[in-house]
Amino acid sequence: ASSTMTLTGFNGQLFQNDRLIYFASRTQEGKGVIQVIDISDPVMPKMRGKFVSDLPENTHVNNIFQVDHDLFVVHLRGYFGYCIACAFSLEGPLPSATSDELAVIDLSDPDNPRLASRFNLGGYYSTGELKSRGRIVYFSANKVDKNTSRNYLVRVDLSNPAHPNKLPEINIPGSLIDISHNGHYIYTSDNVLTENRSQFTLFASAL
Repeated sequence: ASSTMTLTGFNGQLFQNDRLIYFASRTQEGKGVIQVIDISDPVMPKMRGKFVSDLPENTHVNNIFQVDHDLFVVHLRGYFGYCIACAFSLEGPLPSATSDELAVIDLSDPDNPRLASRFNLGGYYSTGELKSRGRIVYFSANKVDKNTSRNYLVRVDLSNPAHPNKLPEINIPGSLIDISHNGHYIYTSDNVLTENRSQFTLFASAL
């Protein structure tokens, strides 16, 4: 026996948590959506809860990421994060911009997904994919200070989803690629543009 279920949305992704399937997508307006499907009976899958994120002005949903079994973040990127390097070609002060934000979604009650918290990253713009080890979210970010661009490792502890805790940032070479399984090392890559090619340098750094 088999069954089908039609799910609609843009840029859809599927995640699994035992007998629950999470379908993460975007609406036509660009909002993030997470739908919960119960496959306890594979022949008769059942739709459970649904979460739809709001979309603050001057932001877009960059990614929806599974941190832990029933804990997700919706990564909202400030519009200026599209082209942070363009800052160096502008005259005068940088235009106002919205920082990246993390919307922390608690799916522990599959019938009532809820927003646990929102966390503003305070001027940081992510330059790579989000990673996690345990309930700590890692990503590399770019911050412009007095027209100097620097890369940082940003870590947000979501052990208490209602109260995210930003750990001290670390200046790193390049952008984050991955983290060791024990969380003790990070791997980054730096891209240097020359006249004829791009040159990539890989780094392994201890935390």
